[in-house]
Amino acid sequence: MGRVLAVMLAVALAVLTASWPAVYGEKPVPATPYVPPLHFKRSLGLADDEAVMERLARAMDQSHLVSRSQGCGGSLSGSGALNSPGYPSEYPNDLQCVWTIKAPVGQHVKLTIDDMEIENQSFCAWDQLFIRVANEIVPAVLCGSGSVSGSFISGGNEMTVIFLSDESVAEKGFSATYSAISL
Repeated sequence: MGRVLAVMLAVALAVLTASWPAVYGEKPVPATPYVPPLHFKRSLGLADDEAVMERLARAMDQSHLVSRSQGCGGSLSGSGALNSPGYPSEYPNDLQCVWTIKAPVGQHVKLTIDDMEIENQSFCAWDQLFIRVANEIVPAVLCGSGSVSGSFISGGNEMTVIFLSDESVAEKGFSATYSAISL
């Protein structure tokens, strides 16, 4: 279990290290994703609980993961809004929503989290918003409330957003906007 966490941290660090100069104009933007800095009113931690790690591993390999909840998930393209079910009221319990956002070939997907209030736990063990910016990259895992400065930008023309909630305690959820962009 510890080795899986170490590998995930190493991959995340490598992606952020490689992306940092490109974001600030020190070299041309490569075809790697950009994950913005996160600022939360409550704590955000890395999962070390076995059940949470299993859930994260399943979300990372979303080939089997489909929306099992009515009114959420699906394929999106172009530009638009993406909200958790019920937003701005509380989202339902026991959700599994999977959205795939596609941009035209040669473009990238940009996702901006405008508002977020997801059940908080120090390791995001209960309710989570996963954002996968490329198939080979560890997803960003978000929970709690606060703001995300900047936008998530995919490395290719596809991004996957997964929202999972457990069987108890619901919050307001999230509101986001997405669009296809050229870099």
